[in-house]
Amino acid sequence: MYFGPGVEASEVVELWEGQIWKESPIFGETSLLINNVLYQAGDFIIYIIYQERSSTLHLGQINGIVTKGNKDEKFLYIQEIVYYSDLPKNLKSYERLNKSKKAQFGLQKDVIWLI
Repeated sequence: MYFGPGVEASEVVELWEGQIWKESPIFGETSLLINNVLYQAGDFIIYIIYQERSSTLHLGQINGIVTKGNKDEKFLYIQEIVYYSDLPKNLKSYERLNKSKKAQFGLQKDVIWLI
């Protein structure tokens, strides 16, 4: 059984498919030290995404610590938090508006890789 960090691969090479094995602290690493800052699975972080001429602040939750392919380099597996104001119009509802006022947020399905 493998107890290292989760591995993101383009081909399915693990017995398990899906995200659970990457996000579970039972099967991998739960913390990573970057520039003397300890990041742990489950932590919420604010991070910056740089684009050509601008940068934006984002809020996300660390879901795991993984490697990509056969590299030894480790990445934070981050799920971005979606604010009510950022939802498409067809997903906005009175119930979601009330939840956002109570500081309940949604998580995006897509994941961001941070070193």
